Amino acid sequence: MPSDYGALGYAGIRSVLQAVKDSDATDSTRVSIALRQLKYDWYKGPQFYRKCDHQSVQSVVIVESKSKGMKDKNDVFNVLSIEAADEKNLRTCEEMGHKVTT
Repeated sequence: MPSDYGALGYAGIRSVLQAVKDSDATDSTRVSIALRQLKYDWYKGPQFYRKCDHQSVQSVVIVESKSKGMKDKNDVFNVLSIEAADEKNLRTCEEMGHKVTT
C-alpha cells in the first residue's frame, strides 16, 4: 500500500509532468505557467495551484488513528471528515506578503 508520502510524491511529479506535456516545453517559465492552469484529481479529490505562490490547494482529510478493531494491517484510520479544497482554508496571498495582480 502506498503511504501518504508516496501519494504526495506521485501527485507532485505527475503535476510537473502534466505541465511539461501541456506546455510542450521544459522551459521553467512555460512549465510554471502551465502548472498555474492545472485543475486535477490525481488521488484524493480536486486540486490546483494558487497563482500567487504556487501553493497546492487541496482537500484535507481529518483522521483518527485506530488502536483496536482493525480489519487488517492496512485498516489504521477512521476518516472523521474531509474538508474540500478551498483557498479560504489558507492564509491569503496578501497575508503571505505576495503582490496580487489580476
